[in-house]
This record gives sequence, structure tokens and C-alpha cells, in this order.
Amino acid sequence: MKLLLSLIFLLCALCGHSQGYLEPEIYTLENGLSVYLMPDKAANAAYGMVVVKAGARQEPADATGLAHYLEHMLFKGTDQMGTSDYQKEKVYLDSVGVLYSKLPNSKSETERKAQAKLINEQEVLASAYGLPTEFNNLLMSIGGTRINAFTSWDITAYHNQFPGEQIEKWLSLYAERFRNPVFRSFQSELEVVYEEKNRNADNFESILFEKMNFNLFPGHPYGERTVIGNTEHLKYPPVKRIREFFDTWYVANNMGLILVGNFDPELAKKYIREKFSGLRSGKLPDDPTVHVPPLKESKTIKLRVSPIRLEAFGYRTVPSSHPDELVLDLISGMCNNQKESGLFDALMQDGKIMACFMESGSLAYDGACNIVVVPKILGQSFKNAEELVMAEIEKIKNGSFSDDFFRDVKKDLVQDQLSSLEFPEGRAMMLIESFAFGNSWEEVKNYPQILEKITKEDVMRVAKKYLSGNHVLIRTRTGFPKKDKIDKPGFKALNNNKSNQSAFAKNLSEIKGSEILPKFIAP
Repeated sequence: MKLLLSLIFLLCALCGHSQGYLEPEIYTLENGLSVYLMPDKAANAAYGMVVVKAGARQEPADATGLAHYLEHMLFKGTDQMGTSDYQKEKVYLDSVGVLYSKLPNSKSETERKAQAKLINEQEVLASAYGLPTEFNNLLMSIGGTRINAFTSWDITAYHNQFPGEQIEKWLSLYAERFRNPVFRSFQSELEVVYEEKNRNADNFESILFEKMNFNLFPGHPYGERTVIGNTEHLKYPPVKRIREFFDTWYVANNMGLILVGNFDPELAKKYIREKFSGLRSGKLPDDPTVHVPPLKESKTIKLRVSPIRLEAFGYRTVPSSHPDELVLDLISGMCNNQKESGLFDALMQDGKIMACFMESGSLAYDGACNIVVVPKILGQSFKNAEELVMAEIEKIKNGSFSDDFFRDVKKDLVQDQLSSLEFPEGRAMMLIESFAFGNSWEEVKNYPQILEKITKEDVMRVAKKYLSGNHVLIRTRTGFPKKDKIDKPGFKALNNNKSNQSAFAKNLSEIKGSEILPKFIAP
């Protein structure tokens, strides 16, 4: 009861300045677009995002990286935005598409490079009319900040912060973004994607967990590909198939619009109806990737990819929204937490092991829990380090931990969540969970009470069920393997048309923002 009262006090303290803001209004447009509105007059700004329930999981097996590359392309504008003369630009962009369609038929690498050079020539000609940075520039011109996007296995999200009085312009920009995108600067954007891929190749942690996922999810997109894409597919991404991916999955009934923070909800509803009702809806295809094959056996894999010795244990767990997901998060907090009071934290503080941590995460149709163990550099074997760590896991399985420790970990988790809910961006990110994975907002709102109800017996049951049985063990010793990198193509630079402006941009400038009201600080 003491914990429950303290958690409720924390929640009230956070919400007191804007009572009721944790209640989103959720509705659906006639075209199927899901809308989530959570206004908060006390916030400094608004935060908006559009989420699509499509990611690397839905890509064709022979053309990985499409979802992520499409994310990049959706910053380049449309037939109305991002061009000074689309009809003239389109002639060259169509040629780019035709030339890309011929790439798979090239008989040699020399022939492919020659074809790529022809594509570059057409892109240079198209760039005389293209304005690929206009979308970003327009967002910044209305005070937009933190402009970003991300792709995962299950979703793709586009988001940024902006002044709430610019709600009409923001909605105009985002609605236009998904209306009829044009893949301008397609080839030159490869260099950006290549750089992301190469950074991953330089990161041994990325290599380690790519290998872990490959073995945890055999025969499934969660394991057989990376979100950025496989190297061979990235070299010559097919324009036509990326367009097909957009046409298939970027339909209104597969998309969600989320607005959180300081904005006028009635104005927002009006402009959402005006600007987003025109987005097309469509019949979604059957998705065979929802079925994740079980892990039939344990595996031990030896590598040389890290600057130090370490081992990682991987266990299959539960998908997002599963009742045991929160219990697994609690177990993870019992091992490591920000206050460094966890069981694994104690091992490191006592000098018994160099490092160890647990990470639990859930995807749309499955999940994984990874335990990483780093033995001391001198005099400690993998076996000894492993025994120490697994002894702590056994304490959790057997309930050998104090009530005070259990209560404090719960309290820390609630404080972490409340901190993330304090700002519009954090609330928007949690609404993604509601839209994309079926987690109800009631669960977010009642998090302290739900967490309080988790018992020792629940923790023991979940630990025994998911941190036992078939698993993947990866042991890596010091080594620097050949890196799976992509050489930058060295294409000719495109024209830079900073002084030009599209007709869409000129029309947008005529929209007047709503009145900015001063905020007074109480004495």
C-alpha cells in the first residue's frame, strides 16, 4: 500500500499542471486513417508524427532495405512539393526508373557500373528542377525542430516538434508528403544509406546482435535481414519495387496520425479532415510474416568480432502487448537499472565481473531477452563469469530477493515512465505502441497500479518460463573480421537550387498561423 500511494503521488504531481492530458481522443477518418489527439495547454510546443504499420518485416526476401530506403525518399517531396517544374523534371526521372529496371539484367559488374553512370547523368539533368531539401526547409520555416524518422521491423514513423499555432501548415506538409511522393535524388541518397550501413559494419555490437537475431529467428524476417538491408540488395535498390512497397502499405487504413502537446484540438480536427481525408485507402495483402517459427534447439556460436572477450545469451520471449511483457521489463530492471542497484550491477560493483547487463524487447509478433556477460580481462574464464551471472538469474527464478528490493525496482520503473511522459515526444512515442501494437492507453495510464499487482510468484514464473530452455549462446573473442562494407559510388554531384521554390511552398506561405498567446508565469 505504501508503494501504491507513493506512485499515485508521483503521477498526480506530474499531471497536476494539466489535469486530464493523459486521455487521448482517438477516432478514425472515413478512409481508415487512425487519429490520436492529446492536447496539453501547459506544453511548450506540439509534437506530431505519422506512423505506418510496415517495416523491414514486410519486404520481399530478395529486395531487403526497401522500407528504410523509402523512409529516406519521403523527405524528397512530391509532384507538387520539391520541384520548380515537375513536368520537365519528370522526363529525366522516368529515364532513371527505366534504367534502374534494366540493372538486374546486367551481365557483369562492369556493365552495372556503366548503367549506374547513365543513371547519374539523368539524375544530374533532373536536379536542375528538383528541390529535394524543400520539405525539411519548409518544416524549419514554421519553427519545426527535431525533424526525423525511423524504420523498424514492424513500423516506420515520421515525426518532429513544431509550434502549435502552425498546426495548419504542419498538417498541410505531412498530408502532402504521403499524397504522391517523387523519388528524386534517388541515386545520390545511396551514399547516405551506405554510410549508415558502413557505420554498422564498424560497430561490433551491431554485428553481434545481427548474428544473435539470425539464430534466434531462423527463417523469419526478424532474423534473416537487417532493417537497413542486406549489402547486395543495397548496391542497386530497385525504384519500381520501392514504389510498389509504398503503394501496398502506405494506405490510410494502415497509417496513424498522432498529435500531442500545445495545439488547438478543434482546429486540428478541422484541418485533419480537410487535408488527410484525401489519402487513399487500400486492401492490405495477407502477411505471412506474422508467423514466427519456434526455436527448436539451443545453439552455441563462436566468433571473433569484438575488441574484448564477451558472451551473449539470447532467449525468445513474447510479442508486444503480451501480459508477460511488463514482467520481463521488471526482471530486466531487477538486473540492471539507472540507480545501479540491480543484481548484475552489484556483481560489477563488487569487482566479481567486468560487465553484464540484460535487455528485454518485444516486436509485433515475438520478442527476445539478451544477457551480455563480459569476464574480467585477466584471470576469469567464460565459465566462471557465466556461473556468477546465472546464479543471479536463479535468485530471480527462486524468489530469493527481498520485498524492499522488489518494491524499489517497481518504484524506479514508474519514475522512468513518468519522466518519459513529461514531454509531448514521450507521450507520442507511447501512443505508437497503442496504434501499432495494440497496447491500450489504459495500460499506460494505470501503469503504477498494474506494476504494483505483479507478485514475486509472477516474476518467478516468467523467469523460469522464458530464461530457460532453448537459447542461443554467442561467445566472441578478440578479433577484427573482414567488414561487410559498401564502397561509396562517387557519383557526380547534383545541382543545388536553393533559390528556387515550388508552387506548393508559395501557397503554404499564404497560410496564416493561429494567434500566439503570451504565457505568464505565476509569482
